[in-house]
Amino acid sequence: MPSFRFDPGIEPMRIAGDYDLFLTTCEFVNDLQTFDLVNDWKKSSRISACYLSELWVRAISDNQRLVSRLADFDHIFVNCAASVEPLSAQIGRPCHYLPPAVDAIRYCPWPNPQWRSIDVYSMGRRDAEMHRELLQARQRDGLFYLYDSYDIHSRKEWCVSDYREHRMLSAQLIQRSRYFIVNPAKLDCGAETAGQQEVGNRFFEGAAGGSVMIGRPVDTDIYRSHFDWEDAVIPVYGKNATITDVIADLNRQPERVELARRNNVREALMRHDWVYRWEQILAKIGMQPSHKLNERKAELARLKNTIPAVYLDEAAAA
Repeated sequence: MPSFRFDPGIEPMRIAGDYDLFLTTCEFVNDLQTFDLVNDWKKSSRISACYLSELWVRAISDNQRLVSRLADFDHIFVNCAASVEPLSAQIGRPCHYLPPAVDAIRYCPWPNPQWRSIDVYSMGRRDAEMHRELLQARQRDGLFYLYDSYDIHSRKEWCVSDYREHRMLSAQLIQRSRYFIVNPAKLDCGAETAGQQEVGNRFFEGAAGGSVMIGRPVDTDIYRSHFDWEDAVIPVYGKNATITDVIADLNRQPERVELARRNNVREALMRHDWVYRWEQILAKIGMQPSHKLNERKAELARLKNTIPAVYLDEAAAA
C-alpha cells in the first residue's frame, strides 16, 4: 500500500460480502485518490479492474505515485490508446485499450427522426479558425450555428444540475443537427497531450445521433479501425478547403449526406454502444456475458433495422 493517504473529510466505506468482480471507473488520474475511502475492495473480489476514461502518456510520468496505485488491480482499461504500453510498463499489470462509447439507443434518431433545424453544432472544444469562419457564415448567410458560449478554459468550476438531463439534451441537439464538428481529443491542450492524438467522445456521439461529422479525423490506426466506413468524417483541411466550402459542397449532394447520416447511426448501433465495451471487459477478464447483455445487443440490432435505405428523391427533399 502507498505510504500517503488522501483525507476527503468523510467516513471511509467497507465492502461487505464476496463478489466476482470489483470494477471502478475514474475520469482522471487524480481520482485514484478516492481509493482511500474504500476498505477491503481487493479482498472482497475475485477479480478487480479499473477503467480510466482519460490518461495521457505525460500524466503517467507526472503522477507516478498516484499511478502506482493501479498496480493493485488485475486489469486496467484506458481510452487513450497510446498510453496503454507506457502504463503497463510503469505498473507491471495488464493494460488494455477501451475506446469511448455512447448510449446508442438514446442517441439514435430512428424510428422517429426529427427535422434537422440546426445547421452546424460544435460541442465543447473547438478549432479557432473553424469557429471564426462559422461565425462569419452565421452573420452573412443566416447559418444556424450552435456552440458552447462559456469559457471552457476558465478555472471556475461549472457543473450540470442533472447529468441524465444533460445527456438527453446533447442527444436531442445532435439528432437535430445537420453537421457536427469533430476533432482529435483535447485539440487545444498541447501542454497536456504533448502531441498525442486520441479519438474523443465527440466522434461516437456525432455518429450515434446521425449528424454528418465534419472536421479533422484522427491520424492513427486506432481511429481508422473504428471509423472505417465511407464518409464517417468529412475532412476539412486548412486554407485549401474552409469549413464553409465543405458545407456548401455537401449541401449540393443530398444523397451523399443522407447516406453518411444513416451509415453513421448503423455503425454506432452495431459497434459503439457501451454494451460492446462491457463485452470487451468481460472477455479480457475471463467472465461470461449475461443474458441482459445479449438482450441489449438484440435491441440495438432491432433498432438498426428501422433505418430505411436512401432514395434520391427522399434525400433531395430532406
